[in-house]
Amino acid sequence: MHPRSSPPRIFISYARSDGDDFARDLRSRLIEDHGFAVWQDRTEMQVGEAWWQQIVAALTNEHVKYMVLVATPAAMCSDMVRREWRRARQEGVCVLPVIASPDLDIKSLPHWMRAVHFTDPSIDEEWTRFILTLKGPCWEKRVPFMVEDLPEDFVPRPNEFNEVVASLIDEEHEDAIAITVALRGAGGYGKTTLAKALCHDERIQEAFYDGILWVTLGETPGDLTGRVKDLIEILSGERSGFAGLDAATSHLKNLLADRRILIVIDDVWNKAHLKPFLQGGLLSARLITTRDNSSLPESAAKIPVDAMQKDEAVELLKRGVTSADGEALQRLATELGKWPLLLKLANSALREHVSSGLSVDRALNYVNEDLSELGMTAFDADDPRARDQAAAATLGLSLKQLNENERARYGELAIFPEDVDIPVCTIGKLWGTTGGLKPVHIRRLCSKLYNHLSLLQSYDATNQTIRLYEVVRKYLIAKQEKKAAVHPRAVSRCVWTWKMDRPTS
Repeated sequence: MHPRSSPPRIFISYARSDGDDFARDLRSRLIEDHGFAVWQDRTEMQVGEAWWQQIVAALTNEHVKYMVLVATPAAMCSDMVRREWRRARQEGVCVLPVIASPDLDIKSLPHWMRAVHFTDPSIDEEWTRFILTLKGPCWEKRVPFMVEDLPEDFVPRPNEFNEVVASLIDEEHEDAIAITVALRGAGGYGKTTLAKALCHDERIQEAFYDGILWVTLGETPGDLTGRVKDLIEILSGERSGFAGLDAATSHLKNLLADRRILIVIDDVWNKAHLKPFLQGGLLSARLITTRDNSSLPESAAKIPVDAMQKDEAVELLKRGVTSADGEALQRLATELGKWPLLLKLANSALREHVSSGLSVDRALNYVNEDLSELGMTAFDADDPRARDQAAAATLGLSLKQLNENERARYGELAIFPEDVDIPVCTIGKLWGTTGGLKPVHIRRLCSKLYNHLSLLQSYDATNQTIRLYEVVRKYLIAKQEKKAAVHPRAVSRCVWTWKMDRPTS
């Protein structure tokens, strides 16, 4: 079979500014001299299609076994090339660097790459070994990255961020520190978002070059065996058959041996729930988010995540809103306790008013009037009851943007467990029964709740799942308890279908 008709086995990654000619010659040698099927962007990409999606599709193709990295100074500095080699390592594709420039500074390369043998194609013996490698199987371990993208309204918080980075990385030696670090703060203060931002940081990814794992526990995580098996599958590529937690934990411990991995354990409520995820991995670190210091190991470095700085709070409050009165925004941010969740909700209300044709100043007045009407006053952030009262008042801003039917449907989401991704198809069965909503209306409402009103923590349009903020869920539960409950038959049917529809663990 002619190599052009075979699925590509080799992906060539390079920087066009100083590696174009070398990549073209390399591709020619691999195809014409050795019969390999090769993927290279200039020859394989389809005009009019999103370029990154095409690259991801090529790297996730089961036939691609090797990425040949044309190592030049520009390639080592290229964000695009970096994204390519990271994606390749996540997919278990072997990355083979080829020296394409005499100016390459090996000491400046990422840690994992320094340990890889670089091929000099001008040396016959090395070229022969390189070709033999390409013809053989790839035994590379997957380098997982189990972290969601940052929200579009993300605002950096450098004080807390830099403190965590300093705890996890010895920046003088550019090396990871095997330690347990905890972000502690009340619900809605941005612990999870800060953890995501840390995972997306270049320094963290380079230091923990064997991957980043993520597990979310919540108040009642149930049997943890499935959570441990999920991590085993991500690391090994195979679903384990372990029936018990101890056996699964032991296998996870073995997989972590000698690997530099960061494990994020999100939303921990009970110290006992942490145990399976703290075993082994002497070169690995753990990053925990929690509301309660008593849930943490005594050795953990504890970093508080409380109110945002004033400039950070104002930045979040005015996202997507231009020419706003700076002093008025500062007053509102202070009234909201510089609490990220409340700021997001108020920002959504501001944007809704502005999009309806109001001036920014008038929209601000409306928001302040609504908060006053809903009983919002300056509150003590250390008082849980005051926090709940403030959350209820600020939630009212967004709920006012829903019609009566939409508010009723949103309130029904309280029946689902905390800290879970809820399939939209399950919600459709509930809302179809209680409100007669059709699938198109359900998708539109989910999009409105997330994109316009910030009433959902997440809405994954690709996988068709949503997630509620826990603070918001508790508010909705309290509201449901004060009025007639959702029809018992609808609840029973929906909980059963949620168990059927959710992703298997």
